[in-house]
Parts: sequence; structure tokens; C-alpha cells
Amino acid sequence: MAKSLFLLTAGSLVILASCGGGGSDSRGSGAPIAAIEIGAGDTSPAADTVATEVLQQRAASNAARAIGANMAGARTVSTDANTLVGIASDATFSANSALSTSTLLNDGFGLDVIATVDTNDPLEVISPETVDTLDIDTDRLLLATLGLDASGLATASREGNRIVINPDDQAVCEGEVFIGDDHLQQCLELIKDLTVQLDAVTEQSGQITYLYQGRPLLEVIYGPNAASYELDLGTYFNVESAAAAFLNQAMEVASMSGKVRLVMHVENASSGNESGTVTLAVPEPIAINDVDGSQLSLAASNIFTMTSDAASGTASIELGMGALRMLMTDPLGGADSTFSMAGLRGVLSFDEQTEGLTVSNFSFAGAPLRMNIDGVTAQLSLSPLGFIASAAGDMVLSQALNLSVSASANDPEFGSATVALRASAPAGTSITDSDLLSETVTAGGPLSLNYSVTSGEGSANGLITLAPGSCQNTASNYLNNPLQGFISCQ
Repeated sequence: MAKSLFLLTAGSLVILASCGGGGSDSRGSGAPIAAIEIGAGDTSPAADTVATEVLQQRAASNAARAIGANMAGARTVSTDANTLVGIASDATFSANSALSTSTLLNDGFGLDVIATVDTNDPLEVISPETVDTLDIDTDRLLLATLGLDASGLATASREGNRIVINPDDQAVCEGEVFIGDDHLQQCLELIKDLTVQLDAVTEQSGQITYLYQGRPLLEVIYGPNAASYELDLGTYFNVESAAAAFLNQAMEVASMSGKVRLVMHVENASSGNESGTVTLAVPEPIAINDVDGSQLSLAASNIFTMTSDAASGTASIELGMGALRMLMTDPLGGADSTFSMAGLRGVLSFDEQTEGLTVSNFSFAGAPLRMNIDGVTAQLSLSPLGFIASAAGDMVLSQALNLSVSASANDPEFGSATVALRASAPAGTSITDSDLLSETVTAGGPLSLNYSVTSGEGSANGLITLAPGSCQNTASNYLNNPLQGFISCQ
């Protein structure tokens, strides 16, 4: 299941550092999938009046321009989210892979598409340094594959407004876009089956299609103020298969289908005032099946849309992920693990000036999140939640908290056990960091916790209520009684 999880996680993380929305198509929830209409609002000259090389140059610059203009938004999210990450969790986090937009096309062509991260900072993958690298690499990739690199060895043929480009394979594979010279021969072998096709509509608008063995692999729609990248996972699987065969390696993935689309709109591209919209979408449902029987599926949806304004230092992320299901087999022959949720909804807004985070309508799309791991079955339900948090650790609920968690286990050696928790608090409840590992309800409330525990040794249940002035200490008495230690007041 490692490959499936890599694709899902990497595809989600990269867009925080690169892309935007608007369009038609439809998804399961009925909301439109982000897309771009070729030539919409473009008043530049018709393509048949423009020279071939000019069309190539405009295609490269406009396809990259939308990404570059949205980089400031990624930096805003990176800065504010890193400041506020401690509010959400004090746990150590380690991320091990992120997929670069500029390398989506080229996994099979010798690219190490995994930008390895081994850090306690979960947001290192969208650090300003990573964002800048993505921007540069995307420019280089487009120039090389559109035959505009410095080698001068690329050729282009034109029929009407369709331009077929034969890039300099050596220049593409040796370019700084690619990481690691050890994959050069693999790249040169596979790129022979790659065709680059440019269909221009106007001087500034059109579509670039990267075809592998005649099938669309990556489609790039570009315009003066927008661009989108759409990856066909079925063709991507063919590239992966060819790469594995060339290296005489076994495939971890048995089949793959669906499409992933990155859409970018630019509102302002002037330096220091960049603003735009970035969307990661799934226009066709994703299904990935591994050879070990593991499975992953994701419904058509806009996974998230990020809107940013560098001048004001604000950014927001709207979540709209569709239904996600995963099945993970145990290589040791144990029970399968499963995970499912109806979706992810909510809006997160960052303000660089106040270092504040506002969350509204956060939920699991109206249905419980369910999982079964190592024989433990758990379910989590959350009513739409909203809160305002500051970098100082203060949090005020703007929407009531209603959270329910239940879990059960049946172990042949230790017997069965069930746990049920329900946390609730009305809107207006204010919680403040009062000391290390301690929280205090300062206004509103009460914050209530209902719990019950049943096992072969007996059962326990109770109600804990924290009124204004009450505190919870996550350290005191923890070793003797974890639950009591969690809520005991100072």
C-alpha cells in the first residue's frame, strides 16, 4: 500500500506549493470541479497569425506564470501555518515524501520525484525554499520539453495551429529539473515514447499535451491569467511499468486509474502584490490497487482550493475532498486494516499580520470517519466545528463543539474492551494556554466530557465538566490514572 499512500499524500502536499480554480464538470457532491476554458477572456491575436516559435514561448511562459504568481500565497500559508502548528498539536510529525509539480510528468523519465523530508516540522514541505525550487524547476521543465532550451537541437513541425515538438532528449534528461545522474539512461530510454503536442488557440492561450505511447499523460491548459495541469493516472501507470521493466524491478501497484488536476488563476502578478487561486481537484475518481491486495479510492472532488493575497498577507484554504476509502493488507498475514470517510469540509483562513487562524464548518462531510486497525475498530463523528486561534495559544469556539469517539477491540489473549467519549462545548467557549501542558476555560462553556470504558475487568463511566476558571492538566497524575490526569485541575 506504500505506493498508493505515497500518491495520495504527495499529490495533496505539492499543491500547497504550486497551483488554482473555477470551471465546469461535476463531482459527487454536485459542486463544480475546477477547470479552465481555453481562450476564455483572451483577446490576443488568433494563433494562425502568430509565428511558431512565439507560440512555443507564450505557452511556456503562461503555463509557468500562473504557478509563479501563486508562490507568494504558498509562502503565506507556510509562514502562518508554521507559526500556528503548535495550536493544533504538540506531537512530533515526520513527513517522508512530497511530489513536485514540475516532476509529475517525469517520474518514469529518471526523476527522483520524491522530495525527501525528514523533520519535526510538518510544514517543511511547503517552506519558502521548497516553493522557490518548485518555481525554478517548473520553468526549466517547460522550456526543455517545448524545445526552447539552450541546446538548439530540438525540432518542431506545424500543421495549422498544432505544433508537434521533438525536444532534445539529452537536454531534457540532463537538465537540472532531474535529480540524480544515475537515472539518465532510464530517462533517455523512456522519453523516446514521449510526444509533446501544442494546440494553440490564440497567441496567449492553448493546450500542451504530453503523450506517452500515444496516450495523454499530462495535459496543460494555459492562458494569460490561468493554467491547469491534469495527470492521467492510467498513463502514468504505463510509464511506471515501463520504468520498472527497464530496471528489471517488480511493480508494487497492480492497476491505477483516475485523473488529478491542478488549476491556477492569477488575479495580480506584480511583485509583492501577488494574488490568486490554487485548486487541487480529482476530475475522475481515483482507484489504485496494489499487488498485495491493498486498495485506495478517492471520489471526484475539489480536494482543496487556496486563495491568497501577498499584499495583505492573507490566505484561505477551502476543503472539499470527496469520499476516501483505503484497505491495507498485513504483509505478515494479520487482519486487513481499513479507513473510510465521506469527505472533508471546512475553510481555514490565515492572517499574516495577526498570526491568526480562523476555521469554520470543519467536518467529515456529515458522516462518521471509520477505521479498523490491528483488530481495533474506531469511529469518529464531528458536527461542523469553527474556532478562532492565535499564535499565543488562545482559542474561541465560533461554532459549538460536538465530538464523539468510540472504539472496540477483541483480543484472543486480553479479551474485549470498548471505549466511548463525547466532548461538547457551546459556541463562545474560550480556552487559553495557562501553563505547560495546561489549558484553562476562561469564558463561556462549559466544556463537557462524557466517557465510558468497559472491559473484562469491569466498567467505568462519568461526566467531567470544565466551567470558566477550570483547567485541565495533561501531566499531573498521568502515570497513575491517565484519564484523571488529563482533566485534573491545578
